[in-house]
Amino acid sequence: MKFRNIAYLVMTFGCLTTAALATEMSIENNPGELAASITGQLNAPKGIVVLLHGCGQDSKSFAQNSGFLDESKKRSVAILNIEQNKNNNVQACFNWFSEQDNKSDSGELASIEHFITKAQNKYPDVPTYLVGLSAGGAMASAVLLQKPDLFDGAAIVAGIPYPCANNLIQAIACMKSGSSMSVSELAKPFTKKSNEQWPSLLIFTGDNDVIVNAKNSQQMAEQYAAIVGASPVKSQASKPTSGITQTTWQTGKNKNAISLYSYSQLGHGIPVTLEESEPSLPAFYLPTKRGVASIVMDTWF
Repeated sequence: MKFRNIAYLVMTFGCLTTAALATEMSIENNPGELAASITGQLNAPKGIVVLLHGCGQDSKSFAQNSGFLDESKKRSVAILNIEQNKNNNVQACFNWFSEQDNKSDSGELASIEHFITKAQNKYPDVPTYLVGLSAGGAMASAVLLQKPDLFDGAAIVAGIPYPCANNLIQAIACMKSGSSMSVSELAKPFTKKSNEQWPSLLIFTGDNDVIVNAKNSQQMAEQYAAIVGASPVKSQASKPTSGITQTTWQTGKNKNAISLYSYSQLGHGIPVTLEESEPSLPAFYLPTKRGVASIVMDTWF
């Protein structure tokens, strides 16, 4: 049963809501009834970046407004835009809190996986990366932890660690206060996969986020560190005037496994580079000196 009457929950994520030419995609096995398209570099790209939008957004506008589409063109990268169906959720939020949608090989998560594997078959032998914002970030956490072999890296913005919630009441509590589970409890379901090659993880949060508590991002970083066996190193400001504090966790040979970026005095949404932003941008695109898309794409490509 899909969650069609949950406006009171999804609106707390905010209605995060033009787009460039895109090639529409279809898959035979689409249990989550999602849609997808490919934009950016369509001919022999250097990589694939999968985008999961936030509530109230559509996938193509998210790619453009966030800065990822422009960055993909500069770097010859394909963008796989995966889009929620409003028949699943009236505010177009991914149902990250629904057990039928956040479990491996089921519902929306299965559809996301199938779209990704189709894109990988279309563009073999190039790296694949995952990005999610808000509800899309919470779903990205579920996808990453259950299907780490699909990705070379991931970036989660204003997200929630999986498995924080399997129903509406738990979801609201997670958004407000973070997970009630300990780090070891959050990590335990995935430690059996610890011998796998886990992708690197970038996490972004605003320290004034009143919709998704920034505690979620800290918990996510610590959960992932416990899974991959990473240790924290000293926090530092990315640049003295950037308003961003970066905390890094490393595995052997000083390899960065996790980086947590906290934006000072920013609320809920995705930070976008100031010169890239426009006065007409919708809510939840947050002008700043250095946006998420720039940091992420500089790290990956």
